Amino acid sequence: MNAEPASCQGVAINATGVAELTSAGQRIVFIPKQLIWSVELRFGTPAQKPIIQTILALALSTMGGYGIYLLMNDGLVVFRWALGMMIFGALGPWLLWEVLQQRFYLEVVVDEGTRKLVFRRGARREELETFVQTAAQMGYPVNPYRGAGPQIL
Repeated sequence: MNAEPASCQGVAINATGVAELTSAGQRIVFIPKQLIWSVELRFGTPAQKPIIQTILALALSTMGGYGIYLLMNDGLVVFRWALGMMIFGALGPWLLWEVLQQRFYLEVVVDEGTRKLVFRRGARREELETFVQTAAQMGYPVNPYRGAGPQIL
């Protein structure tokens, strides 16, 4: 087994586990190797829970729209409430945008479920497949690339 650590487009792997990294190289998520059942390269939405995120995005967008409605009809009487609703409403489209994006990610199956470690934009499939082959050489249980993950919308 090869014990050389490898890093590719914001995801790192070594003998102790797999991690998603910030652009500065700090860990966001770390999954110890002994908890991992399988690792697979996938392409799809990077959202961890896309259905829940979509529902939340729509609810926040609706709240923002209602805030605009309040401000237009009731004026400054409800300014603070309307402003707060519009601020939350601005998060809705961003959350929906995050769900609708398509990117490569490393799907890691653990006891508690599935985690997605997202590669940076612009990652090429060939370099990612090489990265996953390195994971296999390190003794990680790797499933072959099957294309896009489940679609929600």
